[in-house]
Amino acid sequence: MTWQPPFAPHNRAVSDLAWVLLSPPLCLFAKQQFTPPQPRSKLVSWLQHIDEEPESLFSYLDSVSNSDHRLGRHFENLLGYYLKQICHKGDLTRGLRVEDTRTLGEFDFLYRPKTSTNHIHLEVAVKFYLGTAEQSLAENWIGPNPEDSLAAKLYKTFDSQLKLSQHSAAKAQLCSHQISVDATQALLCGKLFYPWKQFLAGQFQHPSIVNPDHQKGWWAREDDCDWLAESNYSYQPLDKRHWLAELTSPEIHTVRVEEVLAHAQNRPLMVARVDKQNGAWKEIDRGVITPRNWPN
Repeated sequence: MTWQPPFAPHNRAVSDLAWVLLSPPLCLFAKQQFTPPQPRSKLVSWLQHIDEEPESLFSYLDSVSNSDHRLGRHFENLLGYYLKQICHKGDLTRGLRVEDTRTLGEFDFLYRPKTSTNHIHLEVAVKFYLGTAEQSLAENWIGPNPEDSLAAKLYKTFDSQLKLSQHSAAKAQLCSHQISVDATQALLCGKLFYPWKQFLAGQFQHPSIVNPDHQKGWWAREDDCDWLAESNYSYQPLDKRHWLAELTSPEIHTVRVEEVLAHAQNRPLMVARVDKQNGAWKEIDRGVITPRNWPN
């Protein structure tokens, strides 16, 4: 159930950019949901052009990374590159911090599309959660780091981040930058990982705010993985720089199941199940293997 792009990019950065802009978001925020303003066909054509001439994307990512290679930062940088294309120069602001007697927060993005007269406040994140217990409840979707949960993220988004522009200190800050905000938006991308038996059976229960078309994977504890060895698939451990778009054949270097399980004894490990088709490797789906005592 790996999301497939509408074309085959030649560059990992373009693959990730396409994933950010075209793949189904994790949650749907009704009227506050961010969606690219262009028709999908034009967006695909633009991405194909970037794939043919990726230098501007590479240059932008190099200029804004500041040696910060965290996945969330990479996700924001990709979206920032796109927003830069749809705004006039000077109409995109990132990371504007709001302080009173303390730091109240910061705006992920303040952008004014070329077709608009006012700015939009946009909050973004990329998250990956594993389903436990009653999966219709957001608090039972937990990150590889158990301190993170879908419920906590949603609470922060609605109760704090999207309300930031209403604070008096924020209004003063925006006014000093000659920014008028008349709308708020959110974009939460990522994947939900279901217990492996449910995943294989196609049994997907989730909170109502989750996109019905969300991206799905499986998870299992390392002492409950005999089924992996019994399948005909091969496995590719994934570092975080490969957590977004699917792998391409040249990126795949498979390892034995025993090696995968050994790596998962101390911390959750994301892996791709892959298969060789017509002489080339193809990603089939993704999963997370956790230590046997996770999330305790």
